[in-house]
Amino acid sequence: MDRTAIRNFAIFARNKLIEDIKERATYFGVTENGISQFYGHLTEEEKVARHHFIEKINRSNEEDYVTSFNDAIEDIAYIWFTRIVALRYMDANSLLPFNNQLFLSKDEKEPKIISTLGDNVLDFTPEDEMNMGKYKAEKDNKSLYILLFVKVNEYLGQNMTVFQNDLDDYVKLLLNLDYDSNGVIAELSKINIDNFTQGVEIMGWFHQYYNTDVFNKLYDGDMSKKKISSKYLPVATQLYTPDWVVKYMVENTLGRVWVDHLIGNGETEKAENFINKWQYYIKDTDEDNPELKKIREKRKDLKPTDIKFIDPCMGSGHILVYAFELLVDIYCNEGYSQSDSALLIVENNLYGLDIDDRASSLSYFALMMKASYYNKNLVLGKYKVNLCSVQESNNIENVDEVALFFSNDNERLLEEFTYLITVFYDGKEYGSILNLRKVDFKSLYNRIEELRNYNPTTKEENNYLKEIFSKLLPLINQANIMSHHYDVVVTNPPYLSNSRMNKKLAMYVNREYNIAKNDLAVVFIQKAVGVLSKEDALIAMITTVSWMYLKSFEKFRKYLLHSFQLNSIVDFGTELFEGKIGHLPVVTWVNRKHLPFQKLCGIRLSEYNYSKRKEKHNQFFNKENYHYTDQYDFAKIPGEPVAYWLGDSFMKAFEQGRTLGELTVCRNGMKTGDNERFLRLWWEVNLSKANFTAENVNDAYESGATYFPYNKGGEYRKWYGNNDYLINWYKNGETVMGKAKLDGRHTQDYNQELKFMPLATWSLITVKPAFRYKQNALSDIAGMSFYTSQDKLLYYLGFCNSVIATEMIKLLAPTMNCQVGDIARLPILHSLSKEQEVNDLVTENINLAKEDFDSFENSWDFTTHPFIKYKTSTGKLLDAYLQWEKVANARFNKVKKNEEKLNDIFLDIYNVKDGFKSEVEEKDVTIYKAEKVRDVKSFLSYVVGCVLGRYNLDDLGNVYTGEVWDIDKYKTFTPVTDNCVVITDNEDYEEDIVYYLKKFLVTVFGENSLEENLAFISSSLNEKGKTPTEKIRNYFFNTFYKEHLSNYTVGVSGKRPIYWMLSSGKKKGFKALVYMHRWYYGTLSGVRSHQLYDMINYYKKAIENLDCNFVDEDDLSYKVMMKYRDTLLSRYDEVQNFEKKLSKLEGVDIDTDDGIKFNHNKVQTTVDGEVINILEKI
Repeated sequence: MDRTAIRNFAIFARNKLIEDIKERATYFGVTENGISQFYGHLTEEEKVARHHFIEKINRSNEEDYVTSFNDAIEDIAYIWFTRIVALRYMDANSLLPFNNQLFLSKDEKEPKIISTLGDNVLDFTPEDEMNMGKYKAEKDNKSLYILLFVKVNEYLGQNMTVFQNDLDDYVKLLLNLDYDSNGVIAELSKINIDNFTQGVEIMGWFHQYYNTDVFNKLYDGDMSKKKISSKYLPVATQLYTPDWVVKYMVENTLGRVWVDHLIGNGETEKAENFINKWQYYIKDTDEDNPELKKIREKRKDLKPTDIKFIDPCMGSGHILVYAFELLVDIYCNEGYSQSDSALLIVENNLYGLDIDDRASSLSYFALMMKASYYNKNLVLGKYKVNLCSVQESNNIENVDEVALFFSNDNERLLEEFTYLITVFYDGKEYGSILNLRKVDFKSLYNRIEELRNYNPTTKEENNYLKEIFSKLLPLINQANIMSHHYDVVVTNPPYLSNSRMNKKLAMYVNREYNIAKNDLAVVFIQKAVGVLSKEDALIAMITTVSWMYLKSFEKFRKYLLHSFQLNSIVDFGTELFEGKIGHLPVVTWVNRKHLPFQKLCGIRLSEYNYSKRKEKHNQFFNKENYHYTDQYDFAKIPGEPVAYWLGDSFMKAFEQGRTLGELTVCRNGMKTGDNERFLRLWWEVNLSKANFTAENVNDAYESGATYFPYNKGGEYRKWYGNNDYLINWYKNGETVMGKAKLDGRHTQDYNQELKFMPLATWSLITVKPAFRYKQNALSDIAGMSFYTSQDKLLYYLGFCNSVIATEMIKLLAPTMNCQVGDIARLPILHSLSKEQEVNDLVTENINLAKEDFDSFENSWDFTTHPFIKYKTSTGKLLDAYLQWEKVANARFNKVKKNEEKLNDIFLDIYNVKDGFKSEVEEKDVTIYKAEKVRDVKSFLSYVVGCVLGRYNLDDLGNVYTGEVWDIDKYKTFTPVTDNCVVITDNEDYEEDIVYYLKKFLVTVFGENSLEENLAFISSSLNEKGKTPTEKIRNYFFNTFYKEHLSNYTVGVSGKRPIYWMLSSGKKKGFKALVYMHRWYYGTLSGVRSHQLYDMINYYKKAIENLDCNFVDEDDLSYKVMMKYRDTLLSRYDEVQNFEKKLSKLEGVDIDTDDGIKFNHNKVQTTVDGEVINILEKI
């Protein structure tokens, strides 16, 4: 099936139909702007239809006219869309009495029906005949085609059962259809006809793709954060289930019911024949179980007509269609003809409900098309079909009078009538999850039959009858379906979290389905295993995995696992569905409404995602993906997650091990109540005020330091790192904690004896759990940690970073929101014989991870760049890089090897080697290999630091952060004296950043290797330029600062750059870097009198030189020269204006304790409070 063509057509058709129907409505004086007095020549029939259209708009529940008008147009467009694609399906499958006439065949310019007029099948009124004659005479084939298309639909409504409802007159009135090259008919005719002969499932795809634009608005557009009303609930939640998943669900429920009957009746060979035929059927895991035998004994007298199957969220009928196929097979095997089977199935076996009128009409069509395949007569006449789109009682007119008329003084009937009106008020908000009390359907239907034969004596009675048959009878029918108890319930329920439910729906599920209230799909599970199904019924659904793991569904999970037998689960992971919803992990499962009595079969396909997603189907049949477990064993794990793929040893660890919370102090840290005030990224402050070695609170207090390391979680990194923050903890937090009440701050503290102790820590929210060693630090509420003696700390840290702990954490904290309580529940099996080996491996990994972390300038223990550290006698950067690459990659491989050893050790200790791999993927080794592009750019950043005086080649390991400035300390390479280096794209400008780069390279690596080193650097930069120098200059001019901002960004703290970019504006006339720790009150005056003055003179001279060089206007270079001159002029003007800006800001000083963000704004604010932008934004 060409789903791309189907999708593209559906999206196009929706927009085109809406556009064309609006155009038609405009002709009748009804537009988005309002309703005008219409003076055109209309027939009486058209006037009535127009009036009904206006009534529809006015009946809308929407508050404003525009929305009501657009909703009405949308409804009409969809009706015609479904009719058009349905007719195309019937035409392709020879189900129409005038086949191959409505649509365009290859090379045809017009459909055949234009000339055949339906081969005398259609009934034309005299008015139709007159209009057809007129259209032919005027060669108005479009109007003729519209008339014929409407007549075809009328014929089908009168003579065939393919459509559930007749068309309203205004729907016919507003049809605006053409078969020209830009129209819907022509586009539909382009889709290969083979797509329509592969099965009626194509209608479901048309339906899903039709809603693409609205769906995208709901999940990615302006409605993505809003509550979803009942109006949009179907679009937001309907998904077309893949065929093989439908077959799995139906074969293992409906099929299993019949297998139970056959085996119970002693017809084992017949049962085996069915099982062998059903590709996705999974046998019961204990065929000899006494409970299973009892169930089969009860079913031995079952007849095919006895089986009741419901899809309570039937959508476009995909599940019902396959159930129909399977039932035909069952009936025929019992001796029924296909023709008789089809009719019996429609009338006796299949039931469906939905809140979406549109999808329900498609479901009806799909089921009748499937039935007509076996019994052609089923498309003729009227039959009882047990499908309902849930209707509301809101719009019954004169409800009190209708009630009295209907009840005919019968109090019982009045009570039942009133109940139905009450329970189905806003019925589309709730659909089939509505819980109904027992209803006296016999009395209701008897009264309906009486009224069928009743002759009204007044106009009012006539209106009452109309309301009863058009509005009350659907309520009775849907209530009847909801009140049945079914042998089989199969559905793909709506996926909607509580946060997006509208108020009415949220309140209802909270009251009626409290343990399932957080997800509408889980509400449907509770409904299905409850009143909707019989004892021993079989239920199958496809849902998100939320109910299997999340803490919010723990009560529901226990209810399900302890009350019902889960027969099988297929865990798909992500990407089973298309689009946004495809990112959700989903699972399909079958359960029997019976206490658990046998093992569950779980099929794990969740590893087949992304590039492997197309393997899911084939891997269903791979027995290596099958896991068998006792569902009572899940109770051994805290929270009872449905961890079906884990073996007995894994489960026993939770029984036998002591929890991490018992063995350690496991807790989060402090809350300052004002992180913006008390926390700083370490590079923001003067480090002479910081203490990185305090071992306890006494050390900290006695040091007199202001700032101390602060553990605040961070990115996915194991063993060591994420050392980003400092906290103002002067005098043991006398301000943070001591003045909190005075400031009105809510704070949290933790035990004094734990502060600065060695600890293992992890981040609250992360892609995967990762644990790190820290010491000499305080901890934040988001820097959760555990504390114990050093030898035990290392052992537990090794376990927490092992593959088995990772799997456990996925169960304990499935959203990867790793709270203290989750980690505290990890079961520890301590092996004294392995403890030293574990501790040695962990210690080595900590040290290696620290070496890696300290190789980059974002670490406070950074000493020098690797290219300096591993410089060789050749003076070539390439050789330094190769040496660094050897060291970094060896370190990476060693950490990887150590992690795999630790995995082996802990898998052996926990005895769970089956199903686990000790191998560690490279992406999960959280230290760096050498990477040329990244490392060259970090080298250039280091050079900038040396040029501006942050780093000193004569004092490696110490960075200048605002202490007393002494340029005499810089012997080898002298930084700029005035804390400013120009960045320009002008090659002939002296003393810009490229000049200082060359100077640095010559100083450190020698003159002889300069050009080769420049070429090495430029080869790593994706910049334009004819020479290495030009490429490097363009990198600094265009890219360097963006990357500096990115490199100095941590989490929610945002961008905190240490180098600030002075910028004259959009013309880029002047750019220069200054180092914030060298900023003083005279910085801007120095820039103004030196670098900016030089730049102004540079532009002035350049313009004068151009003006002196005469070039003929006809010369090809003239235009180039003039363009360059214009650039110079605009930059010259810009820098002169910039000079005026700087003059207003001179004399501004900063205090680094205030932080980079505050100071970055401060230096751009005059004493009068005027903000003047002189720096690039951060």
